[in-house]
Amino acid sequence: MSRARETAYALFGAYRLAHLDPSGLQHFNATVQGFWRSFLAALIVAPGYAILIGLELGGAPDAASLDWGHIALVQAIAYVISWTAFPVAMHYLTSLIGRHEEYVGYIVAYNWAAVIQMGVMLPAAAVQAMIPGSAGGLIMLPVVIATAFYQWFIARTALRVGGGTAAGIVGFDFALSLLVAGIAATIRGV
Repeated sequence: MSRARETAYALFGAYRLAHLDPSGLQHFNATVQGFWRSFLAALIVAPGYAILIGLELGGAPDAASLDWGHIALVQAIAYVISWTAFPVAMHYLTSLIGRHEEYVGYIVAYNWAAVIQMGVMLPAAAVQAMIPGSAGGLIMLPVVIATAFYQWFIARTALRVGGGTAAGIVGFDFALSLLVAGIAATIRGV
């Protein structure tokens, strides 16, 4: 199967999972080769990630004086870490919970789902950037909740675990993401 066709199938699978349809898992290449190819999603999502960082920092009072080259380097490193840390951790975690056989399929679905998540998050962040003050934060709250629920459904379905275990996995992913983002923010100095 060509990479373009595999990508189209995977995105359709992620779309079906977003509609809470477990049959979306059938559209992923849940092989080792499909696992590595699923990281193509990181390239698809990268421009959206850069825009999100720009929206976050562009509204800062000192935005014009920021060292954007330094920020880009730090964020690029953080992006690579964020795309690798969770799959590495899940390699061990799935063994601990007795679901190592489902690991590859889960990471494939998890990676491709990031494209759908960015497709929802980016417009909401753009709207949030246009709304002054803390009211803008209310725009992102339902998006964050929906994204967490989507990730929970993927973990529950792909790993064949209970709701509590799936919630723990989503919580772990969220904590890991906050850690990476916090370290990146500290290093970039903004």
